This record gives sequence, structure tokens and C-alpha cells, in this order.
Amino acid sequence: MDNSPASENVFITQYEKEKDTYGIRIFGFKTTKTNQSGFGISSDYSLQENFGMFFRGGYSNTDYNLFFSLGFEKFKIIFSEDSLGFAYGFVNGKNYLNNINVCEIFYEMKPKKHIEITLDLQYMKEINQDFILGTRLYLSY
Repeated sequence: MDNSPASENVFITQYEKEKDTYGIRIFGFKTTKTNQSGFGISSDYSLQENFGMFFRGGYSNTDYNLFFSLGFEKFKIIFSEDSLGFAYGFVNGKNYLNNINVCEIFYEMKPKKHIEITLDLQYMKEINQDFILGTRLYLSY
């Protein structure tokens, strides 16, 4: 698997519905050169004021065609706009590719209304590099 950036455009469309205790997002994507596409759903639900759960799943016409993840999140760890979460994910490999199981722990903070920063540690036994450390930056408007 080549991890170099693709030299093509990716178009992503998302519809989002948020309420006080839940959120649902339906999304789709399409690439311009390789004609890859897919869709999925992402949902989260607050069980209590400081505790929630989430589910994400989707399908694509790529070599890894089916995925899902589910997990739990504890809110207000250090600040009023942060959380600590644990998740399990599964990615279905087709043809010659193996399925991938992922365990994840993440810490997310929201320093401003439209900015989210996530620190992430994942464990994937099926990948040569078992532990993967990452960050995410999410900007909204």
C-alpha cells in the first residue's frame, strides 16, 4: 500500500443534524482521477451530561470497502470543551488485502468555537507499524 498523497481532487459532501443529546452526519466522497467513491454515516449520542457513545460506518469502492467503528467518550476531562475517548474499528479488505482491526484512544479539545484538535493513538496488529500516533485538526464555519 502506497501512503504517498494522491495527486487528485477529492470532493466530500456532508449533511449534518445536531441536537442537544445527539448528532447524525451522512457523508459521501468522490475522487476525480481514480474514480473512487463512497458514503457513510456518523452518529453520536450523549448518555449523560459527561458521557457519550458514537458509531461510524460506511462503504466505498476502494480496496478497503467496508468500515465501522464504535466507542465511548468522557466529556469535561480538564476543560469544559474537551473529551477522552476509546474506540474499536474494523476495516474489511477485499481481494488480496487483509481485514484490519483497530483499537484507539484519543483526547479532543476545542480551543475555539470552530476549531477542534485531536491527539490520537491507534493500535493495528495487521499493519507492520503496530502503534500509530496522530493528530487531527477540524475547522468548521
